[in-house]
Amino acid sequence: MKENKITGEVFNWGPLLWKTKISSKDIKKLKELGHGIKYNKYLAGVIKKEYQVDSDRFNKIIYPYIQAYTIVFEQWYNKKIKNLYTNSVWINYMKKGEFNPPHIHTNCKLSSVLFLDIPKKLIKEKESFVGEGVGPGGLNFFISNPQDLYKNGFELMPETGDFFIFPWNLMHCVSSFTSDITRISMAANFSFDLFEENVAKIRQKNDK
Repeated sequence: MKENKITGEVFNWGPLLWKTKISSKDIKKLKELGHGIKYNKYLAGVIKKEYQVDSDRFNKIIYPYIQAYTIVFEQWYNKKIKNLYTNSVWINYMKKGEFNPPHIHTNCKLSSVLFLDIPKKLIKEKESFVGEGVGPGGLNFFISNPQDLYKNGFELMPETGDFFIFPWNLMHCVSSFTSDITRISMAANFSFDLFEENVAKIRQKNDK
């Protein structure tokens, strides 16, 4: 049988959903930021314990990860970020029966969520789950209703240390669970400007 030498190109399409891993050392530091002003009156989640986090202390820990994200952002969008800053940060202590309905984050350009503790009990509950979707404690991202030959979302079971960054208007939600545990996550919103020379290059290319 002849080897097929036909090559092709796959285009980046849709929103950039980026994932990395937070080190155990940084997870410990982030957990120490976990008790501040109660914050849930501003949020969509049906979660009792949500607290504001000091953004300056958060930024010092998270800076290397954000730098890595900006490189991927430039590759994906052909635009370069400058003056990225944190709008808000909060921590969620999610317990059984609580959940986050489908929602987006406003008054920012980027949203993020990082997972500080996904207990083993929750992982076991997920493994025994029978039904559609990722199951208890799962994280869902989606951009439209399902269509044929079209991937419109991701269903993910997060692990401790997972860190996701995505556009502010990417719809997402978190399903509830029944295990008697506390699932700890931290969310942050960011804004930024763009270097104009990148935009000029794109325009120049399109004019040819």
